[in-house]
Amino acid sequence: MEFSHRIQNNVLILSLSGEITEDEVENIIKKVSAFAEKTSGIVVDLEKIRHLDSMGIGILALMYGESEKLRKKLVLCNPSEMVFEVLILSGIDKLINICASLEEALEDFKIVTVKKGLHITHRIENDVHIVSIAGELVQETANEFRGYINTFLTNENFKGIILNLKNTDQVNSAGLGNIIAVQKELQKMKKNLNICCLNQNINRIFSIGLLTEIINIYPNEQKALASFED
Repeated sequence: MEFSHRIQNNVLILSLSGEITEDEVENIIKKVSAFAEKTSGIVVDLEKIRHLDSMGIGILALMYGESEKLRKKLVLCNPSEMVFEVLILSGIDKLINICASLEEALEDFKIVTVKKGLHITHRIENDVHIVSIAGELVQETANEFRGYINTFLTNENFKGIILNLKNTDQVNSAGLGNIIAVQKELQKMKKNLNICCLNQNINRIFSIGLLTEIINIYPNEQKALASFED
């Protein structure tokens, strides 16, 4: 069996081909562990897998166990009809989400419901992480927001972060504190945090908290992104 890997939108994509056998177990698990820590999750592309037996299912179960240890989401995609039937019969679909295509699998990572009242959308453009926050960034959700951001701070191959708060309804002191904490982490890495699209209410909260004096604020995402090219 052969496999290759790449990182797209902060997701590790493992592409497997041939037959999954016992001999490949150690190499696959090592590959997952080595790269998954620096990403938000793992997609295993099964498009080129011709045969999947009980050993192969066992390997996928081991990969799931490893992803759980790393606290990363694992998604399977592109199985052939025959491989899909084996996956369903094994019951592994109850542990691991199976998507019809790679695009659908990556979509699975884009929107993360952190807690009721907070949704995070994340994409990468020109090596900049663009994080859009909808809902409430308050005491109950602030730490979860910080944890999500931390999933890609371990990988230094990016220019900075843009927080798009266009659809943010409420931010309190806990939310402001976590935004400042993210900025400090980025400063240590010599990278910038830009914030854009503040509505009138959120802009007032930022002004009261003096964040407008210490963080770059832009009227729209395009200008916030362009600033990384200056």
